[in-house]
Amino acid sequence: MKERARGQKQVLEENVSTLSFYRIMTIAVVAGYGFFYWMFFNNCSVTDYVMMVMCSCLLAASNFFLSSMACVKRSSSGEVLDPGCDLNIEGGIAEHVKDAIILTSTTVALSCISSYFWLLLLFAPLRAGQMLWTNFIGPWIFSGSEPIESDPALDERALKKQKKLERRQKRGY
Repeated sequence: MKERARGQKQVLEENVSTLSFYRIMTIAVVAGYGFFYWMFFNNCSVTDYVMMVMCSCLLAASNFFLSSMACVKRSSSGEVLDPGCDLNIEGGIAEHVKDAIILTSTTVALSCISSYFWLLLLFAPLRAGQMLWTNFIGPWIFSGSEPIESDPALDERALKKQKKLERRQKRGY
């Protein structure tokens, strides 16, 4: 069943709530990580600092990308002309960006327990490779030589020729 189209106002409201949810998630994880290490550990390894800076940059870039996708265009009177891209559409690029934010936030939160949780970030390129294989590379490699759709009149001629060849073979020519 096809989902009903939503109005501009609903898309705008959902985009605002989605953006605020992922911004709050990002701020809470980064602040929680900083507070946790400041409160309980006085020394961190260089790896922890580097990974935290990388994750913070990734989270900031992902949130910026989502906000640029949902950029609202308004008229001079203030009414909404275009609510921007729908961030909650299934199968869109925004879904993958939100997954990256969730993976990175989970990794940062779990890395408070052990530094080995930084390895969870390796799932991102693995997932990207899997999506690349299933959507582009695999179908391109394994696609057979599919017949090109042609004119129905040409198909009828080819069918007649095939039947004629079969009749000749039955007669023994």
